[in-house]
Amino acid sequence: MGNDQGRQCVRQQEDGRGRMRCQRVVFGPHLALAATLAMLCSHAATRDQAPSHEAAAGTGVGAGLCVILGGDGAQAVALCNGGRMLVHALSLDEAACEAVRRHIAEAGLYGLVSAALWRGARLPYADNLVNLLVADCAALGQAAPAEAEILRVLVPGRGAAWLKRKGKWDTLRKPMPESLDGWEQYWYDATGNPISRDEAVRPSTGLQWITGSQEIADDNGYRLSGGRLVYKRRKSGVRRDDPTVQLVCRDAFNGLPCWTRETVRTGHFNTPVMGKLTPLVFTGNRVYTVLGAEGQPLVAIDADTGETLRTYDQAGTTFTRGSPRSEPLRKAKFFSDNYGKGNLVFHDGLLIHTVGNELFVVDAATGARKWHFRGDDYLLIQKPTVNPDDAELYAVGCNREAQRSWGGGRNPGQLAAAVLAFDLRSGARKWTAAIDDRHITHAVYGERTLVVYSAQDNGPREEEWIFGAIDTQSGRFLWRHPWTREKQLWQMQRREAVIRGGKLYLMSHGLSVFDLKSGEAIRHFVGGNTRCETSKATANYLLMAFSQFIDYKAEPPRAIRVALSRGSCGSGFFPAYGMVHYLPNMCNCDNWVRFHVTASSEPVREPLPDAQRLVRGSAYSDRATRDAKPGTAAQWPMFLHGPQRGAWTPSALPARLTQAWTSVVQPPPRPDGPLAADWLDTNDYIGPVSAPVVADGLAVVAVREQHRIEARDAVTGTKRWSFTAGGRVVTPPTLYGGLCIFGCRDGWVYALQASTGQLAWRFLAAPYERHIVAFSQVESSWPLLGSVLIHDGLAIAVAGYHPMANGGIHVWALEPQTGAVKWHTTLSRTPQWADISQPRARIDQPHPTARGVGGFEANFVVNNLAYGDGAYIRFSGAALSAASGELFVPPAPKGKPKGLGGLYDMEAAPMRLLINSDKYPQFRRHYSTEGYFGPYASGSQMFAVFPEAKEAIPCVGCAFAGTDAVVLQGNKGEGVLRRYDTRKLDSRDAARSDDTPAWSRVIDGDFRAQQKGQKLYHYSSLIVAGDTVVVGGRIKGRAHQPDPAPGMRDVAEGVIRTFELRTGAPRQNVELDAAPVVSGLAAAGGRLYVACEDGSLRCFAADEVP
Repeated sequence: MGNDQGRQCVRQQEDGRGRMRCQRVVFGPHLALAATLAMLCSHAATRDQAPSHEAAAGTGVGAGLCVILGGDGAQAVALCNGGRMLVHALSLDEAACEAVRRHIAEAGLYGLVSAALWRGARLPYADNLVNLLVADCAALGQAAPAEAEILRVLVPGRGAAWLKRKGKWDTLRKPMPESLDGWEQYWYDATGNPISRDEAVRPSTGLQWITGSQEIADDNGYRLSGGRLVYKRRKSGVRRDDPTVQLVCRDAFNGLPCWTRETVRTGHFNTPVMGKLTPLVFTGNRVYTVLGAEGQPLVAIDADTGETLRTYDQAGTTFTRGSPRSEPLRKAKFFSDNYGKGNLVFHDGLLIHTVGNELFVVDAATGARKWHFRGDDYLLIQKPTVNPDDAELYAVGCNREAQRSWGGGRNPGQLAAAVLAFDLRSGARKWTAAIDDRHITHAVYGERTLVVYSAQDNGPREEEWIFGAIDTQSGRFLWRHPWTREKQLWQMQRREAVIRGGKLYLMSHGLSVFDLKSGEAIRHFVGGNTRCETSKATANYLLMAFSQFIDYKAEPPRAIRVALSRGSCGSGFFPAYGMVHYLPNMCNCDNWVRFHVTASSEPVREPLPDAQRLVRGSAYSDRATRDAKPGTAAQWPMFLHGPQRGAWTPSALPARLTQAWTSVVQPPPRPDGPLAADWLDTNDYIGPVSAPVVADGLAVVAVREQHRIEARDAVTGTKRWSFTAGGRVVTPPTLYGGLCIFGCRDGWVYALQASTGQLAWRFLAAPYERHIVAFSQVESSWPLLGSVLIHDGLAIAVAGYHPMANGGIHVWALEPQTGAVKWHTTLSRTPQWADISQPRARIDQPHPTARGVGGFEANFVVNNLAYGDGAYIRFSGAALSAASGELFVPPAPKGKPKGLGGLYDMEAAPMRLLINSDKYPQFRRHYSTEGYFGPYASGSQMFAVFPEAKEAIPCVGCAFAGTDAVVLQGNKGEGVLRRYDTRKLDSRDAARSDDTPAWSRVIDGDFRAQQKGQKLYHYSSLIVAGDTVVVGGRIKGRAHQPDPAPGMRDVAEGVIRTFELRTGAPRQNVELDAAPVVSGLAAAGGRLYVACEDGSLRCFAADEVP
């Protein structure tokens, strides 16, 4: 609007979607600045009081992420709010930061509250991340951020700043912009047309937050409203057949938990309601769902508290397979579990609920039933779809189960007898359209047209399929496409439909566009395999599976693929609030960022120059690194011993061990609040302390949640020193040349003087400081996930997640003593728009970090544990020259076994590990790798690679030296130890045969010979020390008894078992009251060191008893 027309100020009013609607007031041009600020915020003046006492009350923000600028430790601790607020305190100098950290640690709250250094002015956070910001702007002086910068980082709609300006404290709020929208129902709204009004969603550039478990999430997906999201997940119970279903609410902008509700299974068929299209709606401040199973009604839940507000006794009640209500369906040979769970949509204050062959319309505010329909001519009434233009409701009546009712496991549907039309307000019948027992998975309304079709993705059965459009005025088909065996192009992409502007967009393996009223084809584009996820749309883009964005307004049309993550099979992703929200996935087609992931389109900035990266500490010295070789006989200076991560030392252990000392370094987090509970509820967590490293008389561990490195005397266990970093430290440090070097999730590499714990230097490995929330703590967008590697005298640090996330993965080679840069490589892949005007087009461009899979250039590089492999530095899918950092690109395979590609066409040591193998893509996972993907990941996750035999053996752990290797297998079954001489391997049988090993031993013995009550263990740690093989395990039950196993995050009993290397004969069993953490063993100086789940570090030495 021009100045002659004035400026518009916004008065905030919240609508039913939790968005700020605007009442416009016009000001003259002389008030332009004031009006602009008013559009962004509102100020509520209060008394001049301390922020530590009044910030939450003054702003109404009591949970989420709180940032304090320049405050003291007391203020930070006061804002923690019983573990509901994650507090990040920023200090402008080292002394102030250390003082804040000491105060937090003394309060026992470190992790929930933490402190970091800040350079002032620009805030080191992603856009839209912070719920509450507290700052005395006058005290900060020139370091105080501008108001626009504060507003940049605040969460829209629910974020606020508590600021002292001009002598008083007041509140600055950030409204929800009109350009943002949520996603309240499975198909966005009750029309079934999956297109939102969000104008800010764009192709993703990086991560906003990441959290949760690498689980098979409920394919019912996310619901997003009011800046929050809810979803259901199945959590294992005490017994395997007793799953708990949780309803989880998180902040949509930072992923921090708000609340969780649980429903426990109460009978064999009484599975709590989950599954695609089962009842779950989140609109305004209410969540509508079914919490239980058999006979349970709909409930309304307060989105602020998680408490039940209303029970809808006049709506339907669920039933499950095997119950009496399911008997008619069983006789009709319905076999799926979804028929008794029902569908639910919400429109204009009405809950529309179908269960079995009944349809209920209920007033959401009062619970009163408006009308009810029982379809006696049908066994099922499903897929309620609203026509808001004419206040009509459509539903599908079914009498037969489809032969493939899930459409490849992703789209529930039945053989439809008819589509029924009702007056939405009265329930009066309007028309019936016969379908003749054709398979229907979708009913989509738009522009007085109802499109019905089947989303069978591998080709439908001839008698089951329909694709047509019904005129909703008459109930007659406008057009109906027949099924043919020739498979026209559009038949390959019959998954999700979007109606917009008189056109029907049909998506899956590409895009087909039809005229909505005539059914005539306008355009076809066939891409790669994208059948798995549910496609959706926003105001500007079609979003197809595998993160493909199609600009459907462009001419010619164009597409781009951002493969940094993808969602679960069936539901996939949800575009909302200018971001894309991904459910956890187990997909093998790409190497993704996993877990619950939200990606934003925030622009990637230019990196800092190298001259601004190094900070020297009080213990800095520029003297040459003294001669120290990792992996010497008496030491264990690096995670898994040496540069190859071989977990093998020539330093012998005594034949019998006894505990010399134990010291509790850090007890496990207590899940008293939602944040601490969230820390434990992820595969990324393996225990409160890391595996130890041992050298120069020290045993050193990382203390994960408290951001610490702690050193103990290796002989006595006495604490020598402790150092607190700027974020989580999840993998062990490296001891080298009198230094303790480690990478941190704040994006920095730290080097401490090993004898004192004082800082020698720290180096910013991230391109610049941009923090996100990961697993309910603050961390860099480029965390250091694996232990720092020392290779050929250089410290190798790897920062970042993925080549397409926030500008890529940064690999640094640093001089250990000084932190000077020797080389730097960025593994970055920037996607490009592709013209898709032709029927067949390729979206991806070739790239060194990708290779062709399913019609795409699939990423195979993610950050992981780095290890030395001769002349190369390797980590998941990448090999870099140790001398220059240049990325090795494997040549095309030449007669090698299928799938090996060029993995072995490079100089290599006789033996190495291959982690996140592209040889076995079904096991590619993205986890922090201290424990090789966590103790509860599915299947074996690591591979021992024998280049001479051109083979890889899946395993839980591997210890090797030269051509000698011991492999621990059986991640989900019994533990098995096998020793191999790699020179004698039969390449045809290495991964399959029990005849190849020099010896093989089932650790707990043959299950047929086990004594009743014998303890059985899950083994996850392996090392070789001299002539001794050592394994560590966690109890998983007792033989021939149904006793429940301890929970995944409980401290469980454990065991250490030793074997003779030459023969595999057992030597000793040592039972522990706390199990070793995954890969938590180290041996040095004739002693065995064990990090345990209770946060203790234990030392075992020679048994002196005669």
